[in-house]
Amino acid sequence: MKLTKDTFQKNRLLSIRVFLLLAFVSLWSVGRGQMKVSGSASQISETCYELTPDAKNQEGNIFSRQKIDLKQDFTIAVTMNFGRQNATTSGADGIAFILATDTTIAVSGLGGGLGYVGVSPSLVVEFDTYQNDPFGDPAEDHVALIRNGSPDHNTNTISGPFPLGSNIEDSRDHDVVISWKADIQEFTVYFDCIKVLGYVGPITGPFLGGSSTAFWGFTASTGSAYNRQTVCFKTASQVDVLKDLTYCDSATVKLDGGPGGLSYTWSPAAVFNDPQSPKPTIHIDKTTTIFLEKTSTCGSITEDSFNIYIVPNTINLDLGPDQSICEGSSIPLTVGQSGAQYTWSTGDTTQSITVGEAGVYSVEVNDGHCIKQDQIAISVNPLPLILAPADTTVCQDSPAILSAYSNDGELEWENGTKGNKLTINEEGIYTVTATNSCGQVAQDILVHLKNCGNYFIPNVFSPNYDGINDYFGPAPSEGIESIHRLAIFNRWGALIFEARDISSFDETKMWNGTFKGKEANPGVYVYLIELKLTDERNLILKGNVTLIK
Repeated sequence: MKLTKDTFQKNRLLSIRVFLLLAFVSLWSVGRGQMKVSGSASQISETCYELTPDAKNQEGNIFSRQKIDLKQDFTIAVTMNFGRQNATTSGADGIAFILATDTTIAVSGLGGGLGYVGVSPSLVVEFDTYQNDPFGDPAEDHVALIRNGSPDHNTNTISGPFPLGSNIEDSRDHDVVISWKADIQEFTVYFDCIKVLGYVGPITGPFLGGSSTAFWGFTASTGSAYNRQTVCFKTASQVDVLKDLTYCDSATVKLDGGPGGLSYTWSPAAVFNDPQSPKPTIHIDKTTTIFLEKTSTCGSITEDSFNIYIVPNTINLDLGPDQSICEGSSIPLTVGQSGAQYTWSTGDTTQSITVGEAGVYSVEVNDGHCIKQDQIAISVNPLPLILAPADTTVCQDSPAILSAYSNDGELEWENGTKGNKLTINEEGIYTVTATNSCGQVAQDILVHLKNCGNYFIPNVFSPNYDGINDYFGPAPSEGIESIHRLAIFNRWGALIFEARDISSFDETKMWNGTFKGKEANPGVYVYLIELKLTDERNLILKGNVTLIK
């Protein structure tokens, strides 16, 4: 719904709109009686003033009754009508816009003074329609920026004169916009939508005697040549371009006043970072009606308004506290708000997702007005792990202990024994299970029996290469883990053979009855054997062995 300011509604028929961007960047409405009318000037309508009638030797002016602050921006939009006569001896003299510290202007009787001559200090924009040679006027109708109340272009012109075209005394209303940008100290004049004059620099010190405030107005005059000359203030038209916006809780919004504006006036000014910017930023924490008044370089003025609604964020979103799940299982995560847009950290866009891995999961929910975010951490508890030999060998005829360990969970053996050890004396498959809050796992242990601690050392061998009894050493036995040393000595104690760290099942590494590559003589030899048994005993054996052929 479009809204307008109450003051605009009440005073619209009684006000002349002069758009001044003051400290709080609002419009200054100049109503009936707000302008001081002097000389031959008269008010002819609610928004128009006749500065000179269509007669000789006329001087008239209108002035504001209040000063404006030149530390702030202002934009003034009017139409000027310079009359219908253009002949050299009939049409004159022109209209001037003036900034001055006083509103009293003495009658000069000088048509070429455009009604402002002698007003000093002052800053004047003259729209001159008559060529006065002593003042250095060009032949064309022209515009110039003047100081010290002197129309003499040879001494007091700041900028110009610049031509305005072949003839502006054409009975038409010409659009005029006068703009001051205080922050960048830029003074600009537009005539019929075209920039015709510009000045960059301070104006208070050089031209207004150091005063930061000034009255403003319009003057005109005629001499022996004359015209009816009028000024009309532009009135604003209502438009409906800006649309209502809705945000949650509070919002910082960048607005766009659209193209084609010379000046922008946003209000209420307090909520804007720069209420004079075409694209200001606004921070809103409650529903607010925003107004925009925009003036174009052609002087057209538009009023627009829209609402920024601040609504509470009622999105139903609560993923709940962090959760743990068991290995191999999954859990659904669901947003309570339906009919919205969902953006999960997984890339999913559905209202619910199912997850089975550890991690932090987040979601953003957008219902078209509000946005809310939440996240939840999911941890995964593993099934218990059993550490135990897959199979093992134990000694027969003696009890053995199976050992198993778990990182999490209680161990139980198949016979009901609890704990990490089980005493056995038979071979077979033994099953151990581990249980925790996430479930149970089992592992089988294959047990073999072997003859532990048994060994046999022969006392005779016949190395005749018949494949039988050709090597001397401990007989193959499961009870022997390794032969750490096998040493053979002759009868005089000389070492003739030695082997280390061999298996009892590898007879080819035992003594084959030779010495230095030659067959040893038959007879009795001494052996020294060091054994490591599978029952963890270490033995040193000494004895005699007879070599026969």
